Amino acid sequence: MVRAWLQGNRPALVLAGPAFAAGRYGSACAEVFRLANEMGIPAITGMHPENSGAPMYRQGYVVSTTVDLHKQ
Repeated sequence: MVRAWLQGNRPALVLAGPAFAAGRYGSACAEVFRLANEMGIPAITGMHPENSGAPMYRQGYVVSTTVDLHKQ
């Protein structure tokens, strides 16, 4: 579904997230990034540095976030 949307819309940039510290969100953001990267579309996400999805972003851009914005 995401691949089809990316192919149909060809965005100039993909913003995935924020994922905060939630591992499942981090994994989802990483998958969206992977698809965008395969298509040559730049991608960026926001997630906590300890998110389990962060290591999947070695070729992308991660903007560090807190664990939960509602706690600030």
